[in-house]
Amino acid sequence: MRHALLVLGLMVVGAGFVISVPAVSLARFGAPPKKESPPEKPDAPKEEPPEEAPEEKPGESETAPPEEGVPPEGEAPKEAEKEKEKEVEVEFRNQLGSVSFANGKKEFEGKNWKQAYAKFKTAQTYAKNQETKTEVERWIKGIEGGVILSSFEARVQQKLIGSTYVEALKTETKYSLTPAGPLYKEFIKNLREQAVVQIEGFENEGPYSSKMGKWFVVDPKFVKEGQRSLKWSCRNKDSIALKIKELPTTDLSVFSHLAFWMCCLPGEAADLDLWVCAETFRVDRADGFKGKVVAPKQGWQLLLFDLDKDLRRSGKGDYAKIGFIQWQLPSQKKFTAFFDDIYLIRKDEAQIAKEKKEGKKTGGAYGGGPTKKAP
Repeated sequence: MRHALLVLGLMVVGAGFVISVPAVSLARFGAPPKKESPPEKPDAPKEEPPEEAPEEKPGESETAPPEEGVPPEGEAPKEAEKEKEKEVEVEFRNQLGSVSFANGKKEFEGKNWKQAYAKFKTAQTYAKNQETKTEVERWIKGIEGGVILSSFEARVQQKLIGSTYVEALKTETKYSLTPAGPLYKEFIKNLREQAVVQIEGFENEGPYSSKMGKWFVVDPKFVKEGQRSLKWSCRNKDSIALKIKELPTTDLSVFSHLAFWMCCLPGEAADLDLWVCAETFRVDRADGFKGKVVAPKQGWQLLLFDLDKDLRRSGKGDYAKIGFIQWQLPSQKKFTAFFDDIYLIRKDEAQIAKEKKEGKKTGGAYGGGPTKKAP
């Protein structure tokens, strides 16, 4: 559905996604929309099979000791949070500026975006100093986020759940420090139950062994969601991979994206191979799908992979018959990373129905029947 106030400029590339920040156009206020050229489709090379990760036994997992050195959040994000929480004292050259600013905030709270924009533009004209001007601009930028959220709400009414959830994840960062930030968080939280199937949150005991370089972490500085995360540290050949076999379903053909939170210790980051392997996987034949994980350089990052665009088919890869997911270092090296909240995002029901009708196989397949049906 087209929305008169919204144009999104999103670009998917290589390993996961890169956001060419949303080119939001307040069309009625004069800013022209921008166009994005479609990404080129790379040739799919023949893939070498992944290493067979050693089996990890339940009950061998341990809680990691406190980390030394710089926490993954870094100091910069913490300072940004503090700045966000500060109440800026605004000053205007006359009463009209003060009243316009106050009325703009009221219109914003009522989600009357056009009226709020007009009030803030008036207030901006009478800003007394740079701090006041910057604060008014922050509210105006928040209106852009609000316009996007209104369009998302309309898409949800049309049952476009999964695709809307993906777009919300991709645009949230731009507006996180504006008044639209809390609205984004609430929207994503409320939509998650309908859009997401979690693979692993590391809240319960699982087959992760300290002998294989895996520890549970409870230090809040190293946990993104919930009470625990998983620390993966490579020090020998037995710890070069993280493998998850207990999937909620073997049929990934009804999902559009794989997402997970990841952060690396400074000086111990490395790019990874991501394998989504078929039930028919053998060490001598790589049946599945392969992508590249670019290691986060600072703090926690949500890495989002389009299963059809970011992962290349290898061998007889079939998304309807998936056996396990594996993250792997291309070679043994010093590496420490933290993982949290690994999940799948559903395709829209209309997209699934359309693909089945057209007999389309976008990486996955619809014949043969899965071992476990998607929840």
